[in-house]
Amino acid sequence: MRRCPTCNRNYTDEALLFCLNDGATLVDTSAKQALSIREARSQFGVSWGRLIIGVATGKLKIRRIGRDWRVKRADLEAYMRKR
Repeated sequence: MRRCPTCNRNYTDEALLFCLNDGATLVDTSAKQALSIREARSQFGVSWGRLIIGVATGKLKIRRIGRDWRVKRADLEAYMRKR
């Protein structure tokens, strides 16, 4: 499954590379379970400040893996739906 990071529309056709609504490059949502903060920001279009607010209020959980901070894709999707 692919998702548009701009309009959040999901596409089941794996052959599509660009969103039919706005032309943005589609992101493969089945690729990773845990995203780096940079990946989360670019794929979901969320600002750094919004992520920090989510973590500070306990609405979003992140974890340190090695030198990187990671967020679970499912947690981030749930957080984005609630905002």
